[in-house]
Amino acid sequence: MSTDEKILPAHLRQRKDEGRKITMLSIYDYAIAGLADDVGLDTILVGDSLAMTALGYSNTVSVTLDEMLHHTRAVARAAKRAMVIADMPFMSYQVSSQEAVRSAGRFIKEAGADAVKVEGGEAIVSTLKAIHDAGIPVVGHIGLTLQSSAQLGGKVAQGQDAAAARRLIEDARALEAAGAFALIVQSVPTEVGKAITAQSSGPHHQLWGRRPLRWPGDRRRGPAGSHGSAHAGLFEALRRHVRARLRSDRALLQRSTDI
Repeated sequence: MSTDEKILPAHLRQRKDEGRKITMLSIYDYAIAGLADDVGLDTILVGDSLAMTALGYSNTVSVTLDEMLHHTRAVARAAKRAMVIADMPFMSYQVSSQEAVRSAGRFIKEAGADAVKVEGGEAIVSTLKAIHDAGIPVVGHIGLTLQSSAQLGGKVAQGQDAAAARRLIEDARALEAAGAFALIVQSVPTEVGKAITAQSSGPHHQLWGRRPLRWPGDRRRGPAGSHGSAHAGLFEALRRHVRARLRSDRALLQRSTDI
């Protein structure tokens, strides 16, 4: 693909097949999205963690669909190349498959997202399939899913025993079969993450793994809500870009003062 071509699910699958890393950031605004896009970021997740990091809520379930659409619009306006994945907020897809498709469609049609993300395992397979069948690219999210963390015993690592690990592996298999082109796997043991990756054709992003992971489709990190680690070269390029932008802004300010 060319350096300015929009990244699509097929490009991410190809990268995994070739053993190449995939970079992802959680970004919630136009300015940072533009900087990240300029330095070659692959994917941007407009995560519902913005509820806490950008809007001051005490949890992720408080953010509304309209608020998520607002932030996704801002990011999508800036991301000319990077894939924009919109996190579907709590109760925007749990009531029915029909409502889930409507909500997902708004992210694509109104906000300019390239894909959506939903949390959950086998219980949401029919919902994910409905979104996929409507022509909307969808990412699954298993392990620690914050929208349902109360049911999981709090914000704790998942898949800690053999039975729980098997359920996660089965969840991953079911979501991919339903149409998920990628998975986010959060707070699981390294061995479980590797097992999920080995059985799947799609890329995975590991969050808060118990030990560093270095498989294709590495990890994501957000400037406003940081999780895990990411490609060091990307962040160094982003830092250089920000410094250059600041120098330019200072020069413009000085020029305007001189006039």
